[in-house]
Amino acid sequence: MDQQALDRDYPVVFIVDESERPSATALGLLRYRYDRDNIALILMGMHRIEKWFSRYAQLYSRVGFAHEYRPLAQEELHFVLERRWHKLGRTLDPEGFTDA
Repeated sequence: MDQQALDRDYPVVFIVDESERPSATALGLLRYRYDRDNIALILMGMHRIEKWFSRYAQLYSRVGFAHEYRPLAQEELHFVLERRWHKLGRTLDPEGFTDA
């Protein structure tokens, strides 16, 4: 990472999706960048990610917190979609979508 990026007034954040089974090389690189550049890491993955990372003490000791998101209930999904569609000038037909 270049010095100009590190000198900014806001933190540098790496977001890694599907990170529940990274290679040893990827783990080493993430740890190295975290330590060297003082970056924030957001690791997203399946529900087993925390258990998997807990096996790697050098990485797991750096975990600030873990959060598991639950799926939206039908009413919540309708609420979100209805408002988004309204902003687009559309009307949502509740029969026209499913989360299945």
